[in-house]
Amino acid sequence: MDCGVLESYRTLGLVCDDKAFKWHREGESSYLSLPLGRGFLTYKLENLKIRYIGCQLDHTVNAVESYKDLILVAAGKTVSAFHKVRLVKVYLGSEASINEILVFGQYLVALNFAGEVKVWDCESAELLMTIPLPGKGIHLLHPPTYLNKVLVSMKKGRLVLLNVKTGVKIYDFPAICKNLTGEISALENAVALDIVAIGLDTGKIVFGNILQDEVLFTFDQTEPVTSLSVCSMPNFEILASVGTSGYMNIWDLKNKKIQARIRAHNTFPITKVMFVPNEPLILTSSSSDNSIKQWIFDFENPEPRIHKKREGFNTPPNSLRFYNTDHILSISENSLRDISLLNEHQSCFFSSKNIKKSIKSSSSHIKLPPFSSFASSSAREKDWCNIITCNSQYGILWNYDNKAVGEKPIEKKSKSSVLCSAVSECGNFGILALEDGSLEKFNMQSGFHQLSFSGKHNGKIVGVDIDSTNSLAVSASDEGEVYIWDFVIGKLIKVLKGKKIRKIRLHKASNLLAVAVDDGVDVLDVRNGKLARSYDGDRVGDLAFTADSRWLAFCDETGVRIWDLPSDKLIEWVSFPSKVIALDFSPDGRYLATAHSQSLGVFLWLNKSYYTQVIVNRSPKQPRQIVGFDVTKGKNFYSKKVVKIKDLQTTPIENPLENVAALKMPKTITHSTFKTSEMPINRIHALFHLDEIKERNAPIEPPKKPEKVPFFLPDTLGIITYNEENKDKKEEKTEKPHEKDLSNVLSSPHDVVLEFLKSLAPGKIELNLFGLVNDEEVQKFIEFLYVAIESQSNYDFLQSVLGCFLRIHSDKLSKEQAKSLADLQQKVWKKIEEIFLFDISGLERLID
Repeated sequence: MDCGVLESYRTLGLVCDDKAFKWHREGESSYLSLPLGRGFLTYKLENLKIRYIGCQLDHTVNAVESYKDLILVAAGKTVSAFHKVRLVKVYLGSEASINEILVFGQYLVALNFAGEVKVWDCESAELLMTIPLPGKGIHLLHPPTYLNKVLVSMKKGRLVLLNVKTGVKIYDFPAICKNLTGEISALENAVALDIVAIGLDTGKIVFGNILQDEVLFTFDQTEPVTSLSVCSMPNFEILASVGTSGYMNIWDLKNKKIQARIRAHNTFPITKVMFVPNEPLILTSSSSDNSIKQWIFDFENPEPRIHKKREGFNTPPNSLRFYNTDHILSISENSLRDISLLNEHQSCFFSSKNIKKSIKSSSSHIKLPPFSSFASSSAREKDWCNIITCNSQYGILWNYDNKAVGEKPIEKKSKSSVLCSAVSECGNFGILALEDGSLEKFNMQSGFHQLSFSGKHNGKIVGVDIDSTNSLAVSASDEGEVYIWDFVIGKLIKVLKGKKIRKIRLHKASNLLAVAVDDGVDVLDVRNGKLARSYDGDRVGDLAFTADSRWLAFCDETGVRIWDLPSDKLIEWVSFPSKVIALDFSPDGRYLATAHSQSLGVFLWLNKSYYTQVIVNRSPKQPRQIVGFDVTKGKNFYSKKVVKIKDLQTTPIENPLENVAALKMPKTITHSTFKTSEMPINRIHALFHLDEIKERNAPIEPPKKPEKVPFFLPDTLGIITYNEENKDKKEEKTEKPHEKDLSNVLSSPHDVVLEFLKSLAPGKIELNLFGLVNDEEVQKFIEFLYVAIESQSNYDFLQSVLGCFLRIHSDKLSKEQAKSLADLQQKVWKKIEEIFLFDISGLERLID
């Protein structure tokens, strides 16, 4: 049972995978759907914003297709059909994993790793046929006007044309295959009928006529072909080909020559290239470059230019820190990136356009060394630069508000390289730690040097930081030296020596210093220099405190460990398939962010104790693995209710005023959902907090009788005496009829009992619950609660009644009854959570 404090949530910064995307239309808008780990993403082509995030499946997604308004996803042995993010049907029948799918007409055709072609009916999801192949199939292509025909490429440069209706092999193209000198790596229709373009892993591109079985002409590019696309616009007789070198080649089909060669994705292999139908746009994607780019042709310009792009890190991030609760700063190679937790479209790289001014260089081409560390403060983000990055040569200032490099260089007296840096909490000052062991303080606004610290480290400085009051600075070197400085005047106050140090992390508010050494982590109190805690670890890479300094997390060779400092107890130990190289807690303690050595994304893990009470009975002896290391959590993020496909088409309504009377809301909701009681919220809250209300309203002292009651005031305290005759008459007048209580109505149907409870004030409800004196009445009320909660109506009111009942009669519940009620609560809440998640997804799409 997963009983730790961390739970997988989502991944940030991953743009695309090494599988091809699929272009499709919904209404008047165009979209791109692509596999991503065990899920899929859908981007809107107009602005490359994320439109949908698909749920997590059991297997890695190998291919995506579209059919009407559905997205078909091949994962494992099944193909799942999604309407937006709702699963509507599953295509079953394949005995092996599926590697390629194609939709044409009413057919869904799939290739699996067992060398079979599976054919389904798209509407009914019925498996129509299984066609065995003589080898493993690689690509599927439907030539235009070839009714019920599909072209299949196989290993060893073979092609075969199949009839998916009859299951008959029609032709195997011996003349064309004779000219295919390598493995087929791309297959694409040309604009002219019967013509296909075939790309090979040798770099050769062959145009063949499948009707005549002849080769028309060939092209040669210098690297293996990974994808092809032919422009369908009039007077644009061009072919785009891409390969493993990062270049995109544009070929002139009319003159049979190369027209342009563009470096599209640096030196990374390009996964897919595609001309948007009837538009002068080209789309390219590269999983290694972690980007999707949109290119546009200008008139009379043979080379396309970049139009829009969506990109992330193309190398694993080596450091990250939460900038605030909604944004993460991260560095990779020589890039600084702001990652948004609210909307990934807001994530961006910082511009380095003015880098020459920032480092005082006159060179025409500047390639910065990789960044080793960075520091930031959000206090002065609107006023001046508030971020420092360090590499082997420079300390560079960046402005978070402008998302760009600063124009003012950092002035330093020493010519040594910069190793690491720190920014004061107020955002006015910064410190550079230099390779010669010295520290220099400078002004963040101007970059001017202020002072050099009076002393030097004997070893290489591995970390420096400043406390929250700007009174102390702490630095450490790999020789085991921890120096504590007076930050104002730069005077060395104290020296602590110990084991060789790998990294430090200061909690600014509490002045607790976590020191990573070779065999673990030591926690020091900076004020008195004493060791507070010591923990074992194996080559610790990074450390992080929670905002309240209660938890310390660090990553080492075995994974991530979280220690509770006050109790000196290990509360979490998690291992991952890929080594963690950086981590940090969010300021509110809600998330733990991690970066991994073999991933281009930043992973978010939920801190479950932020939302509910988590009890750790014993410290873990071995690390555990968290399920869901992929793109996004997506747990139960879809409905299993089957939707009729014919109802999902986005066909325009010819007469919108027709049958308006049939669009009235039903009197009762019949589908699976839940209803609130529509009672005033203060009545529901009052039942939850009756004890507090009684305590608040309790009189401070008993009421006192006034000496004399004026004749015109009513006698509420009984001061005036009546004779017995008048008193009896008054009691007869004020006597009330006998009221019904809860024990009398428990035998009625549950809706009658519910209406009776809703008619009572909160205090009366509690009084009636106290009136359930015998076990039989308590059991009847438990049965009523079970039926009422399962009906999913009056959900909010029933929760308050259940809470009040448990406060009074929890000792009369058996373990079986308590477990049954808990299981029911969990079952109903899962349904509600599913509805909430779907609604949130819809609102986020509207915000985008």
